[in-house]
Amino acid sequence: MSKKAKKAKKEAKKQAKKEKRVVKKKDSIVKKKKKKWYSLIAPKEFSNIEIGETLASEDKEVLGRKICISLGVVTRQLRKNNVKVSFIVNNVKEGKATTELIGYNLVPTYVKRSVRKGKSKIDDSLILKTKDDVEVVVKPFAVTRNKVTKSVLNQIRMDMRKELKELFAKEKFDDIISKVIKTDIQRGLKNKLKKIYPLSIVEIRFLKRK
Repeated sequence: MSKKAKKAKKEAKKQAKKEKRVVKKKDSIVKKKKKKWYSLIAPKEFSNIEIGETLASEDKEVLGRKICISLGVVTRQLRKNNVKVSFIVNNVKEGKATTELIGYNLVPTYVKRSVRKGKSKIDDSLILKTKDDVEVVVKPFAVTRNKVTKSVLNQIRMDMRKELKELFAKEKFDDIISKVIKTDIQRGLKNKLKKIYPLSIVEIRFLKRK
């Protein structure tokens, strides 16, 4: 075989490899573009309603995705728009992604509006463990009806910690976050803490599973 023929053959092979790489690249691009919408389904606490959609090319990409949405949107109650709830996808089947509730937090503007002149605010941050061994970050706060001394604030803070620690130790995580959404825990705390000093507000401003 002549040198010219060998060179032509070599060039042909190079061109073939190049075209093959281009075809593979195009196939890869096409595959990446083949995505579909998955419906995000709220847990049973919210009657398994659809709370949104997410785009992915396969089921495993959806697992573990987190969603943060206004509680007012989920419950269809506008007065609850001052609360955000967080969900995580725990199962995917037939285009539907079921979720579980993992977090609750008040919007910052609501917290700011709650504290007015002539009142005192008690803020705290705790890591507590539930009955089912789930570690939870909890940030409660309370507002007194009038300005009070540091000793009173400290007493309220210590009692609030004690009550929350005892409550979390007796309840499972799902039950706790459900009660926070219904404001059962906040009302219970207020009834106990107001014995120290009258309170205008007792809230859980942040709660999330670690």
